[in-house]
Amino acid sequence: MNYNKTKSLFLIGIMGLVSGAVAQTLTVTSATESTTDLFQSANITFVSNDRFTTGGESLSPNIFGGAVTSPEGGRFFFADGTPAGTVVSVEFNTTSLLSLDKINLSLGDGGGNRGVSNFALYSRTTAGTFTVADRIFSQALASDYTTAYGTFSITASESFTPVTGQFFRIELTQTGSSSIRLAELDGFGSVVAVPEPKTYLMLSSVLLLFFFKKKLACRLS
Repeated sequence: MNYNKTKSLFLIGIMGLVSGAVAQTLTVTSATESTTDLFQSANITFVSNDRFTTGGESLSPNIFGGAVTSPEGGRFFFADGTPAGTVVSVEFNTTSLLSLDKINLSLGDGGGNRGVSNFALYSRTTAGTFTVADRIFSQALASDYTTAYGTFSITASESFTPVTGQFFRIELTQTGSSSIRLAELDGFGSVVAVPEPKTYLMLSSVLLLFFFKKKLACRLS
């Protein structure tokens, strides 16, 4: 029996595919960052418009709890020189399959010029090109954080109907003429427990037994 094929079919059967709109709620508070969330030390596979490197190292790990401290500790900068409305993105994956129901996006608008006017999250259970069908939500933010939220440094918390995924993309729309300064992206929910190989084999055997019994019953009727 092909174990990998059986595993894939079983996962698709019990989890399904995420599609369509999900219920969502936005809460904005003063900036807070987690060190125990599900995105901690995520594997980054793509970053658009990376502005700084330190000793050849990108500052992008800071998005998920990294410790690259120069030029500004714990932050990531997208490149300057792009106009307002520019959409930048980060793609990443986690070591385990997740059931995700909330993200926290921590950032600052630098007086209304470095903020994010909209952010969108995409999720896939397998590696591949992200499409509109993979989008979990798209959420607008005020253009002036201090006026709207009482502080220029915020955490935008988006809660939504749980979705299953391991490969993710975050898209950020630039508010002003200066680059976005991203502090951190945190994910919350739970790790999806994947059955042991013997469980797949046992379930496959049960399904085969059921199929043959049903086929035999049809012949005898």
